[in-house]
Amino acid sequence: SNLWEVVREAVEFVNTVISPALTGKHPLQQAVIDNIMVRKLEEIRNERGSGALKFGASAIFAVSLAVSRAAGFVLYQPLYKEFTIHPVGSSSFDDASLVTWNIFYNVKEVVRKEYGQFCVCNEVCHGGGISPKFKDVTDGLKLLNEAISSSRHSDKVVIGVDAAASEFYELDKTYRPNFSGENNGFSQRVSGDALKDFYKSLVRDYNVASIEEPFDKDDCESYSKLTTEIGERVQIVGDEFLVTDPKRIEHAIKEKTCNTLLIKVKHLSSVTETIKAVKMVKEAGWGVILASHGSGETDDTFVGPLAVGLGATQINAGFYCKHERCSIYNELRTIERMIGRGGHGRDFYVGGDFKTPSE
Repeated sequence: SNLWEVVREAVEFVNTVISPALTGKHPLQQAVIDNIMVRKLEEIRNERGSGALKFGASAIFAVSLAVSRAAGFVLYQPLYKEFTIHPVGSSSFDDASLVTWNIFYNVKEVVRKEYGQFCVCNEVCHGGGISPKFKDVTDGLKLLNEAISSSRHSDKVVIGVDAAASEFYELDKTYRPNFSGENNGFSQRVSGDALKDFYKSLVRDYNVASIEEPFDKDDCESYSKLTTEIGERVQIVGDEFLVTDPKRIEHAIKEKTCNTLLIKVKHLSSVTETIKAVKMVKEAGWGVILASHGSGETDDTFVGPLAVGLGATQINAGFYCKHERCSIYNELRTIERMIGRGGHGRDFYVGGDFKTPSE
């Protein structure tokens, strides 16, 4: 078909024209690489006519994104490291929604002041949040705490960190998290113990009460140490570490390597297996988070009732700036009103008991 021919020609253009032109270039030279690709496209169109290679811009954009991702790996700075806010001091889901929206508005103002309007309008991550180029982890936490303070909700909110540590775990079982943010690609290797102490400093200094994927999925020893030392007051969330696998969960419970299960829709093998996993962690006294967001979401709101039915203590469906997330949160507000707040409302919204299993 014509569509297949266009795709084939685009792939051929990347392999035969773009690839040789970029061989040997460093992925941190984003602007240089992008300019080379644009010049190559212009050269071919000057030779063959302006109508040639109509797919060219799309092919160049795909390669440009791949270069950006490669730069992230060179710097040991995954592009999707996240900070989250947890409105644990709210009295209802409606109030939590208002608190979250107010803080997000103030985050935009703080980021606009520090990084400019372009960042607020264009640097939006897949979860719906803002994704500025922070100097380092603590810089992002400082800005987030400033926004929370400006919103006057400091007494209602704690912060979560998704470290995605598997992305900067080395073959020698050390980590290269690039604490300093120096763009030299040679950040210091640190041990699991050193990384553990860094997380403890974030808890102490920045009101962090949740840490997701703090270590590589095979670094059980570091997980166990962190959970033992701060697990009473901080939720240690297993993501790739558990992948909603009953066998891995059973081992984690036995070794006390974390205290919260993150269920991702993409990890689910079946509803029955999910219920089994949730029962296991609840019996162990763990909390449960249901996360829906990812690429290719639809307006299907079933994840909301699923979270309530499973008794999940938290849900992470991204932020309201995308309509599919609004649909999920609106469904949860409807459920809260159906249940009623007179006595039962507090049971629906767990608030400060977010680390405690819900029935």
